[in-house]
Amino acid sequence: MTPGRRPVLLTLFSLLFLGIGFWNGLRIVNGIGYSSVFQEYQVDVQPIYLILTGALWLVVGLIACWGLWKVKSWAWYLSIISIVCYDSWYWFDRLVIQTPHSNWLFALAVTIIIAGLFLLYFFNPKTRDRFRKH
Repeated sequence: MTPGRRPVLLTLFSLLFLGIGFWNGLRIVNGIGYSSVFQEYQVDVQPIYLILTGALWLVVGLIACWGLWKVKSWAWYLSIISIVCYDSWYWFDRLVIQTPHSNWLFALAVTIIIAGLFLLYFFNPKTRDRFRKH
């Protein structure tokens, strides 16, 4: 691997955070756009919850994406904390806030696989060294 070349997995994880940011941007739009529908049908979830959680993960996702893309040293810490917190929040939201879904086993498997690959990659000594140099 040449010194200036970005590893493929680092690019993919950067794009993962970009996707998380945009997905939660849609959450904000839905929270604002459908707030009257939520009130009309007296849904348990308030639009402010969707807007605030969407805004939080939009900002975190975009900052983590940029930090990983630029290989900033702080991005290593932010990424690990973010993936653990995002997965925890996702399952809290899914189990406590939302109506139960029948595909929970598939969602759990995907969560474990992505988080596992992510953590294996980020705790790899070569990856840690790459972030320490920047």
